[in-house]
Amino acid sequence: MGTVRDWLDLFRAGNCVSGLVGVFLGAILTLEEFPSGDNLKITTLLGLSVYSFMASWNALNDYLDLEIDKINRPDRPLPSERISQSLAKAAIIFTCLISLISLFLAGQIANTMTDNFADWYPTIAIWLLALGLLINYEDDRILLGLKNKGLPGNLAISVSVGLVVLFGAAGLFDPFNERAVSLFVIGPLYNLSREIITNYNKMEKTNIILRKSIQHVLESNETVTLEKSKHKRHLHHFEPFDIKKKNYDKLKGMHKKEIIKSLGLSKMIFILMYGCIACQGEQLYLEKIIFIYFLLIIT
Repeated sequence: MGTVRDWLDLFRAGNCVSGLVGVFLGAILTLEEFPSGDNLKITTLLGLSVYSFMASWNALNDYLDLEIDKINRPDRPLPSERISQSLAKAAIIFTCLISLISLFLAGQIANTMTDNFADWYPTIAIWLLALGLLINYEDDRILLGLKNKGLPGNLAISVSVGLVVLFGAAGLFDPFNERAVSLFVIGPLYNLSREIITNYNKMEKTNIILRKSIQHVLESNETVTLEKSKHKRHLHHFEPFDIKKKNYDKLKGMHKKEIIKSLGLSKMIFILMYGCIACQGEQLYLEKIIFIYFLLIIT
């Protein structure tokens, strides 16, 4: 069955809080005040929708990565068998249903607030877009399998981070609010740099066979040929090529330089755009909320 801690670990409950905060941030940026009344009900339900959606996505990711995690993260709830695969699968479906039901209930409240429910359609469209990103990120059999394609996968995750702010704004009938759109642009840029670094670290852990081969080269200072790998998914495929110690060191250094450049560029764009927002004379509490939100998504 697993303990409460195991389930929180599977869902990465702490990370899901950033999605909940993002929805409220989108609502606050739209109203220029904390939501109340029906607006608060809608925002809370949409926040619950995002929280449960992210929990479902995180659990699905662990479920599909079970074989990889048996090597890299044997302490995780699924590879350690503290939570069974069947229970995890049921939890993935259950949390996704919570997300859908919360969206439906929020739509019911919104329908009582307007004569034209079509104004609320962007909220539904954003949820469907997030679902499309999830499916195309994880499924590499029929769909795009973005998870295994490097930068496109990083972009998919980063866009999903920015969507939560627009989701909160759209729920209050203002999906194109300038402040929310500005934050939607900033968030993915900053998160993209984090995703690149995270994937780099995963690459270092998952390419165990490759690393052992390279280590052998470094120790013997001889040239070896690496045949194309046909192992489990998530292991990169390498065409035959020769590797020497100096070439490997150069390649490794180049990866780090590119990551640093990407991170630096994203930070610079973030600082410039944040400065523009701050100079527009917005109320100070909005700036504080924006700052807190970014502390959440980059940690």
